[in-house]
Amino acid sequence: MSNTEKQNEEAIKKKIIEQIDQEKQEAQQRRDNKSDSLHVEKDKMLGYKAFLGIWNTFVFAVGWYLFYNYKIFEYYSRPGYLVVVCLFVIAYINLVAFYHAFDFKHKSKARLIFANTISIVTVDILIYLGGCLFNAGYIDVKPGVVMAAIQIVITWVVVNVAKNHAELL
Repeated sequence: MSNTEKQNEEAIKKKIIEQIDQEKQEAQQRRDNKSDSLHVEKDKMLGYKAFLGIWNTFVFAVGWYLFYNYKIFEYYSRPGYLVVVCLFVIAYINLVAFYHAFDFKHKSKARLIFANTISIVTVDILIYLGGCLFNAGYIDVKPGVVMAAIQIVITWVVVNVAKNHAELL
């Protein structure tokens, strides 16, 4: 081989190595951009999830305090109230996780609305039945139905907004 052929061969190798390095850098940059966008997406979806959890707990806590607490826990109203709200939060979190009710990116709107509705209704019914057992009798169901309806309507609105937002990301 002549000197020029060796130089040409080395120049080609150098170009190939530079091209490979450039492709590696571009791939790394794409990965960085993708992880940044996933992080932002998770943060934005976390806001919707937190809002729904706080909203549904707030509505339940207010409804329970106003309509059921003093009828069921005459002597231990504060500790009883805190226990019931904690039970609601635990049951709600577990049912939401079980039904994947906050998987805005991968589930359809209908599936998300159904999962959230089932989660809310199931927890409200369980707590209502527990209240009936503690009271040793029937307690008025109308405030509970109104409470659940308020939770469901706001949840439907938030799920629609969150799903539309998730589709844009």
